[in-house]
Amino acid sequence: MVQNSSAFVVTRYTRQGKPNELYLTSVVVLMVELIKMAICLLLLLRDARGSVRELCAELQHHLWVERRTTLLLGVPALCYAMQNNLVFVAISNLSAAAAQVLYQLKTISTAFFTVLLLRRSFRAAQWVSFLLLMAGVALVQSEDGKSSSAPTGAAPWLGVSAALAAASISGFAGVFLEKMFTSGGTSLWMRNVQLGLFAIPLQCIAIAQVDGGVAERRRGRIGSPL
Repeated sequence: MVQNSSAFVVTRYTRQGKPNELYLTSVVVLMVELIKMAICLLLLLRDARGSVRELCAELQHHLWVERRTTLLLGVPALCYAMQNNLVFVAISNLSAAAAQVLYQLKTISTAFFTVLLLRRSFRAAQWVSFLLLMAGVALVQSEDGKSSSAPTGAAPWLGVSAALAAASISGFAGVFLEKMFTSGGTSLWMRNVQLGLFAIPLQCIAIAQVDGGVAERRRGRIGSPL
């Protein structure tokens, strides 16, 4: 709870300022994926008792021999890449509180996809709690629209749309991954490496398509003589 709350507040704080002075959110997402990949590889190396050869053999087995499973993980990898970028869009156009509460609707989308994909059921009391969550989200968004806590010059409708889309995608990706995790004995670290094989190239494409020009101009300013 503390981690989720602080993440939205800190991110909202760092997104204040002039647009041309803000960091590129797409680059941040890429850096997160690269760091996560490095950490997972180090943990896998630890599990291999420090043997690089054993690690390579393990990677070959899970990434190539079981390539059908690896290809299936491209689905949640694409979802998480979209979700991470949408969360930044939501935070940039809403207050931290509104963005966080709207994103919590992923609980409802997770429940929906759990019923759809995993064939599980929920008790009546649980469905009532989901409805109360939706009512709370509507109330917070209504109050946020009346206050001045939203960023100046933002587009609240874009923020709401991004938060709802991120919540829906997050629910689907989480349930899809849970279904895959329960169908095999592969470690969490290896699953993250498999996800990273798709997430990192996808994010590089996103940077080139969306922020490529901005990144190039900023790099030119940094490299130019004073």
